Amino acid sequence: MNEVTLVTDGIEVEIRPGLGGKISRLLDRRRGREWLVPTPGDATRAAPGSSFVESPLCGWDEMLPTILPCYYPAGDDRAGILLGDHGDAWTAGWDVTGQDERQAAMHADLTNLPLRLERLARVSGSTLRLDYTLSATGEETVLALWAAHPLFACMDQTRVVLPQEVREVLDVIEVRNQRPVAWPNGLDRVAGMPDGVGRKLYVPPTQRVASASLVDEDGSSLSMSWDPQRCPYLGLWLDNGYLSDGPMAALEPAIAFCDELALAAELGRTAEVRPGAPVTWWLEVSLA
Repeated sequence: MNEVTLVTDGIEVEIRPGLGGKISRLLDRRRGREWLVPTPGDATRAAPGSSFVESPLCGWDEMLPTILPCYYPAGDDRAGILLGDHGDAWTAGWDVTGQDERQAAMHADLTNLPLRLERLARVSGSTLRLDYTLSATGEETVLALWAAHPLFACMDQTRVVLPQEVREVLDVIEVRNQRPVAWPNGLDRVAGMPDGVGRKLYVPPTQRVASASLVDEDGSSLSMSWDPQRCPYLGLWLDNGYLSDGPMAALEPAIAFCDELALAAELGRTAEVRPGAPVTWWLEVSLA
């Protein structure tokens, strides 16, 4: 199956199961605003273990079971398994288990770990809701890191808006080298950063937030919301031509902290997926 399209009067969502389950279109039909960096029509699924930045940087992928490549943490017989760049889900073939014009259910089984990720996408009004279920397919508990990875196209004046209580974020210079910096302090406008610069930021892991937004100069907005008890962490990737062709921002709610599963395990901030006890969470994306 090449693509799945979900549509209402307010929103159009296109998903490509054969392209790692990528959400390739998120269109505000009332304003004609496409929020995702466009996915090439001839894009093909990358092989497991591929470099993420050598693939087209576009659309919305699911990062699981890590973002940065690393070895599975020590402690069980999976220790030392190499986990690929930006995980396995984005290179997996996704199976569609049901769909109509307003919803689509699909899942992917990971290559290197006994995990299955299920995602139900539903549209109503101008909102996309994504419900996730992460299950262990073996007989032992598995540690995992999942993060959303939507690459949103920004205009010159598009701003990243976080809840008012966020006054400081962590600037991730390297995954094990993080420094606190003031927010927003000019970081909220991607196009205002120097050309060729990219920044990875995290809301401090002890501060749980439930939303983040992008707002255009004309008032068009995209707002993401989630349950911070199920999805406790939020990362931001801001790119003004570092890897991208133009300004883009990724709002990345996550179930583990931060970009590397091995480090998340050291910090005690992974998700534990036990047999018979799936981990579930949800996101809503509303266009206004």
